[in-house]
Amino acid sequence: MGKPLRVLLVEDSEDDALLLIRELRRGGYSVEWERVDTEADLRIALARAPWDIVFSDFHMPAFSAQGAFAVVQAHVLDVPFIIISGTVGEETAVAAMREGVNDYLIKGSLARLVPAVERELKKVADRREQRALEDRLRETRAQLEQIVAAIPDVFWSARVVDRRPIMVFVTPSCRGVLGEEAETLLERPNLWIDMIDEVDQPEVRVALSRAIDAATPATIAYRVRVNGEVRWIENAVVPIVEGSRVTALRGVARDVSARRALEEQLMFADRMVSMGTLAAGVAHEINNPLAVVLAGIEFASEALDGTGHGGALSHSEAREALSDASEGAERVRTIVRDLKLFSRVDDERSEAVDVRAVFESSIRMAWNEIRHRARLVRVYSDVPLVEANNARLGQVFLNLLINAVHAIDEGRVNDNEICVTISLDPRGRVAVEVSDTGCGIPPDVAGRIFEPFFSTKPIGVGTGLGLSICRRILERFNGTIDVRSEPGRGATFRVLLPRAVEREVSAPPVSVLPEQAALRAKVLVVDDEPSIGIMMCRTLADLCDVRSTTRAAEALAWIAEGADFDVVFCDLMMPDFTGMDLHAELQRVAPSMTDRMIFMTGEAFTRRARTFLDSVPNARLEKPFDLRTLRALVERRGQEGVADAAHTPA
Repeated sequence: MGKPLRVLLVEDSEDDALLLIRELRRGGYSVEWERVDTEADLRIALARAPWDIVFSDFHMPAFSAQGAFAVVQAHVLDVPFIIISGTVGEETAVAAMREGVNDYLIKGSLARLVPAVERELKKVADRREQRALEDRLRETRAQLEQIVAAIPDVFWSARVVDRRPIMVFVTPSCRGVLGEEAETLLERPNLWIDMIDEVDQPEVRVALSRAIDAATPATIAYRVRVNGEVRWIENAVVPIVEGSRVTALRGVARDVSARRALEEQLMFADRMVSMGTLAAGVAHEINNPLAVVLAGIEFASEALDGTGHGGALSHSEAREALSDASEGAERVRTIVRDLKLFSRVDDERSEAVDVRAVFESSIRMAWNEIRHRARLVRVYSDVPLVEANNARLGQVFLNLLINAVHAIDEGRVNDNEICVTISLDPRGRVAVEVSDTGCGIPPDVAGRIFEPFFSTKPIGVGTGLGLSICRRILERFNGTIDVRSEPGRGATFRVLLPRAVEREVSAPPVSVLPEQAALRAKVLVVDDEPSIGIMMCRTLADLCDVRSTTRAAEALAWIAEGADFDVVFCDLMMPDFTGMDLHAELQRVAPSMTDRMIFMTGEAFTRRARTFLDSVPNARLEKPFDLRTLRALVERRGQEGVADAAHTPA
C-alpha cells in the first residue's frame, strides 16, 4: 500500500489532472484527490477537508494560479503550493516563487514531480515539528515562569567582568526579598552589592573573589536593610566555567531572617544550659577572690582605724592587704568579662579573633568542672587570627570542653587528660583540637552526634543541641568540625577555621597641642547608680571640674540651659531615659555635645543598644574600669578640648 497523500488540484482539464494523479501513484503514493477550477469551489474544498499539497494550473478560463495561491495564503495553511503549466515562462515562474510558491513544473515533463513533492512534504513536516517544539518550549517556559513566580527565593545570574560580578538577570521575587524591582537591579548592576550592610561587605567581596578565583561554589550570608528592617540573606553562588576561567555566576538568594532568629533562640538556650551547668563552678571561682577582696578591705580599714587584732598595724601591712584585694578584684573582673562574652545575645559581627584568647576564656568558665576530672594540657602554636565571632566561637569551645568533661568520670584526675591543641593545618587554616581520655564514642553513634536533639546523655542533662549548634556556628564562618573516636579510648574533636580577612586599619591622626597653661576640663557624669558618680567625682576631682547626676533628663536640662562640658560620661542603659535617648535629644538641642559623649556599658545590651552603638562613633568605657584608664581618658579628652579652644577664633 502506498503512502497516503491528499491532493487538491486547481485545474480546468480533467485529462491533465488524471495524468498528474497517475504520475503520483507511480511514485508510490496512495492518492485521494479533488479537482476545482473556480475560486468558490477552492474555498469550499479548503474549508471542507485538510490537504497535504495543492497543485494549480497557471491559466484557466475562470481562475488563475495567482488567485488560487492568494486564497490558500488567506487560509493560513502550511501546505505546499506547486504550479503546473504548459505556457508559463521562466521569468513568470521565478516571480511566483519569490511570492512564496514552492515550485513550478512543466506539463508533459513531470520527471521532477515526485522528488518535488517529497522535498516539499519534508519541509512541511520539519516546519510542523519545529512549531511543535517551539510550542512545547513556550509551554515549558510559561510553567517555569509560574513556578519561579511562586517561589519566594531570588534566582539570579551575573556576568564576571574583571573579576567583578555584574547582574544580568534576576527574578521578580527580588521585590519581596530585597525591596527592589528587577528592572532597578539590572539598570544598576552593582546595587545588590551596595545594599549589603557595610559590616558584611568585606566578607561578601572576599567570598565572591574566592568563588571566582577557585571556581568553587559558596554560600554567603549577609544583612541588608529593607524599608528600615534588617534582613538576613543567604546566597548560594555557583561559578560557571568556560575554558579555564569563570565567566559567570549563578545563584539563589533567600530571606533567612526567620530561620536566623530561631537559630539564635536555640543558640541562646544552649548557652544558658551551658551557663546553668557551670553556674556553681563560676560562683565558686568568683567567691574565692571575692573573699580575698572583702578580707583585704576590712584588714586595711582596721589598720587605718588602729583597731586591728593584736594592736596597731603598719601601713605596709595595710598596703599589702589592699594589693591582695586589688588582685582578687582583678580576678573577679576577668570572670565577669568571660561571662559577658558568653552572654551576648545578638552580636553576630564577623571579625578577626584570637582563638587562643577565646579558648582561655572558655577554660576559665569551665575550670571548676575540669579540675575535678582531668589534667588540662595546652599545646598552643603561633597561629594567625581567624574570621569568626568571639561570643559564638567561645560557645563552640565551651561546648567541646563540657563534652570532654562529661566523658570522664570524677575522682581520677591524675589518670585522665583533656588536651587542647592549636596549630595550622597544611592548607593554612587554624586547627583547634580538644582531646579527652574519656569513654569514647561508639561507631553507630559517631555518625549522628551532630544531628539536632541527638544526645547520649541521660534525660535532663543537656538539650541535644550542643554539637549541632557548634557545626551551624562554624559553618557561618566557613569553618568545619569533625570527630575521631574509639570506644574506651577517648575522642578528639577538630575545628578548622579560615584566616581572618585582612582589613585596612587607618592610624589615628596625631595632633600637636599648643604650649599653654593647662585648662581644667569640665566633665559630666550621668549614671543611675549613685555610687558610680560619687566614685568618678572623687577620682577626677584633682584633674577637672566634675558634675554628676543620676538622671539623664536633669543632664539634658543643664545643657539646654547653657552648661558646657568637655566630656560627658553617660551610662548606656538607664531606666526611663537611656543614654541613647540623651544622645538623640542632644542632637536636637546641642549637636556638638554628642561628639563628647563616652558611653559607659556593662555590655548587657539589648538589640536596640547594639544597633545604636554600631551606628555612632563615640568611645566606650566598659565596666568595671580601673581608675588609671578613667584618668588617662579624661586627660586625653581634656587636651583635645584645650586644642579646640586654642584653634577657636576669639
